[in-house]
This record gives sequence, structure tokens and C-alpha cells, in this order.
Amino acid sequence: MKKFILVGGGIIIVAMLTSSVIAATIDFDLFIINKKSDLIQTHQLISDIFSNDYPSLKDDAYHYNGEENWIEWWYFTFIDEKNDLQLYFIYVILINPLFEIASTIIGGFDYSESYEIRDYYDKSEFTASYDIPEVYMGNDCNFVALNENIFNVNGKTKNERISWNLTYTRSSIPYYPNLPTEDLEWLCYLPGAKVTGSIILNGINYNTSGYGYHDHNWGEKSKHSQWRWASTCNPNDNFSIIFNMVGNNQFTGSIVVLLDNETILFENPQVSYKDFRICFAFSHSIPLLGIYPRVIQISDNNTEYDVSLNIDVNKNKPIYIGGATHIVNEQVSKFRGVLKGQNITYAFDNTGFSEYTKFRIRDLF
Repeated sequence: MKKFILVGGGIIIVAMLTSSVIAATIDFDLFIINKKSDLIQTHQLISDIFSNDYPSLKDDAYHYNGEENWIEWWYFTFIDEKNDLQLYFIYVILINPLFEIASTIIGGFDYSESYEIRDYYDKSEFTASYDIPEVYMGNDCNFVALNENIFNVNGKTKNERISWNLTYTRSSIPYYPNLPTEDLEWLCYLPGAKVTGSIILNGINYNTSGYGYHDHNWGEKSKHSQWRWASTCNPNDNFSIIFNMVGNNQFTGSIVVLLDNETILFENPQVSYKDFRICFAFSHSIPLLGIYPRVIQISDNNTEYDVSLNIDVNKNKPIYIGGATHIVNEQVSKFRGVLKGQNITYAFDNTGFSEYTKFRIRDLF
């Protein structure tokens, strides 16, 4: 297994509606895949191509083993293009000498406002399996893996503003970077999935279908770096792409493309950040100043493939997590790019999720 560092997820569930920014993009020469028939059909069980090299359901289960400072979260995204609806759901457990608490946090955008909802649960209201991905928080928030390919993901905020009842059916093989011990562990168990179900948001009931992603982080809370992360997928082509850069003073990173049953790894991405914007997060009503790039250009190659990717941020919500030294920018972005190899040229143009963390510039009182 290759080694990487923490990316993906945050301690938030975000719902985003209706693009508030029309972003300019950089043109790509677009190509089409040479043989669509070369792609396995989405409905084919991914377990058909499993091997001992792939993670099991147990790898995506609960990992706490008595550590003093512990954080673990399971992160799910969902995009419904027809309804211009983007969501992500995170189930979090935090353990330290002072307290033990579980949480879900919801934020996002609609036509008239942005919002954030954080719900907390006593440790006694949290249960999780060590054998399969199965987590319960209170009476209403839970998820469970029915088998290697299908997850049910459910929840409702305590104020009943948002509820979700979704089924994820895997379309991409799992990816386990086997992170270095100096940072949190990271598992992408569903890099791509078809998603169906229902969402109730601000009193509106959506019968939804679209695509999504699921990853999982765990480890000691003190070993938490800054990160830049982005991911999108196309279940119809069994395609997913994940980008990450991690560090503090210096950053290292990678790109992984999952296409059919092949994992294509790029370990030296060239990254350009452009068009920086100022943003404000809040800690107990105190504004904190941060920045993020609206455009990210990425390219890399290995011995068999070249990849280029342009990410345009359409929606950004800066979040401050209590006690942290940095701001997390939660984003919905447009992904445009192309993967080229000897026998294949595959272009993609999808909506996805991205995150950009940065040490806060200063506290504004």
C-alpha cells in the first residue's frame, strides 16, 4: 500500500442549494473514452473484483481502543444535479480527558441564507460496531453497511430543519492509503456511489437521486494537519478522482483515479492556486479572518498516464472548529479535466466537493 496523509471530511454536515457564484473556468480540450463497453456496468457488484488488497467492512468500522485523545468521523457526500442539491453528512465521536461527546453538524446555503446546525449527543447516546460500519447517535441519526456495496445513511436534526434517508450503492473500488503514523488514518471506502432516497430541507420534500462519496478518518486528535482535498465521481463510468495535499509549512500530496477496477496513482501533483478570496468564520460570534483560492489547477503524470484537473469553487462556507488553529473552507466545486493513457482518453466535467484549510490570519474582535 502507498502512504498518504489525512484528507477529506471535517466535523460538519453541509447542505448547499443553488449556485451563488458563476465561476469562470479554464478551457480544456475535451475527449471521450475510447470504448464505453470497456467500462464495467455500475450495477455489477464490486465484490466481484475484490481481492485481499482491498479494505474490508471491518476497516470502515469503529477503531477506538482506549486512547486518551481520540477523534473519529464517517463522511458522506451527496449531489442531486436535477434539484441543484448538494449535501454531506458526518457522524463524529470525540474523546479526551475532559469529555466524551458525539456530534453531527449541518450547515449550508439556500436561496436566501447560509446556515449551520450543530447537534450534540452524550457518549451514552453513541453506539458503534467494531465489525462493520454501523453507527447510532440518539434516536434519529445512524448509518449501516448492509453489505460490501450498499449503505443506508439516515438522520434528522434536532430542530427538524433537515432530515435524510439515503441509500449508497458503490460504483468505485475502495481505496485505503494506509496513512503515516504522524497523522490521522484515512479510508475511502466508497470513492463513488449511486445515491437514492429522500431529503426534507426547510419543509420541502425531495425524492432524490444522484451520486456521492464516503470516507472515514480516525486517530489521535493532536496529530491533525492542514489539508487541501477534492473529490468527484461518475457512477455511470465507474469513475472517481481524489486529490489531496497535506502539511503545515510544507505540503505533500497525491491524485488517485479509480476507473473500472484500476487504481491509477499520481504522487507528485503540480498545483497552482489562483484568485484568492477573503472569508470569515465565527467562534462564539467572534469573526475570524481567512482566505481560500477560487481556482485550483492540477497536473501530474506517471509511467502510463497523464492527468490534468481544473477545480472552480462555486460555493464556500468557512467553518471554525473550536480549539483549532485553522479555518476549514467547505466547498462545492466544478471539476473539469482529462485522463490520458496509451489506450484511453477520458474527459470529465462534474460537480464535486472540495476543502481548503488555512491557519486563520488573525482574530478580529
